[in-house]
Amino acid sequence: MGMYGRLCLVVLCLTGIILLAPLSSAAFDWGTQPPRLPAGGNLTGEVIAVGDSELVLKLSSGEVRQLRLSADCQITLNGLAVGVFALSPVMDGHYVEASVECAADLAVRVEGFYYCVEAEIGAVADNRILLRPLNSAGPGFWVQNPAAGLEPELGTVYLVSLDSTGAVKHCRPLVKRQENRAS
Repeated sequence: MGMYGRLCLVVLCLTGIILLAPLSSAAFDWGTQPPRLPAGGNLTGEVIAVGDSELVLKLSSGEVRQLRLSADCQITLNGLAVGVFALSPVMDGHYVEASVECAADLAVRVEGFYYCVEAEIGAVADNRILLRPLNSAGPGFWVQNPAAGLEPELGTVYLVSLDSTGAVKHCRPLVKRQENRAS
């Protein structure tokens, strides 16, 4: 993916549109639960670099593995068939997570996951927050409070990216809702 493609992904992220693709061709209600990375690969981690026939995966242990892709490697991102460059890092610190199935030292299947959305804080309780994606009419979904010391305020809009377990990876406040007060 070229510079223009990456710029488009960043613009989509900043405008609150869920990046890249729905989880599958069937309708998925983004407002009721976060999507999950399918289980089943030998290796799971963040894709930190890609090439024409390879990818570099950083495992949760911190180990970095360079993997060659088989000629018929099946690659998906959020359930949609894609080329390897769709797994490129979105921006510094924002990586696609992937589950990789390997055979004979080659990656034969790669299932990528990336979820980033603008969400309003709907409720706060027991160190959890209710996220209501702005582009969904659903009730939202609960996640663990993303950072110690973060005190989310009701009505505040955050740019939130979740990992494949539904935990918050990044959470940045964007806009604090102004209350309409009668004079």
